[in-house]
Amino acid sequence: MFEPNDFSGDPYGGGTNQLGHVTFGAAISGALLLGFGLFLGVLLAIALVVGWEMWQRKYRGATLLDMKADLAYWLAGVISWGGICWAVGPAWYLALWPWVPCVAFVVEYVRIERS
Repeated sequence: MFEPNDFSGDPYGGGTNQLGHVTFGAAISGALLLGFGLFLGVLLAIALVVGWEMWQRKYRGATLLDMKADLAYWLAGVISWGGICWAVGPAWYLALWPWVPCVAFVVEYVRIERS
């Protein structure tokens, strides 16, 4: 689970992997939002996921493409969790946010399938 992988030739695996990055990014963001507020919570979450991906690149052999893709999906989760709630309010947020990981899965699935 924590091994770097670009999922070449495995669109389902790649899609579910990036769906997980979005979901866990939102979870990290949500936890930090509770303790630090919207702005600082999102900044701390961004720092954590960027640090994690840089560590994987340097010490775990992640490719640059894998790191960039993972960061994009991590950040989609981190930013969308606070951003959608702030923009549309909590009621709409609960209805809209689940589409974020669904869209991430489809985008990554198609990207890998076509490569």
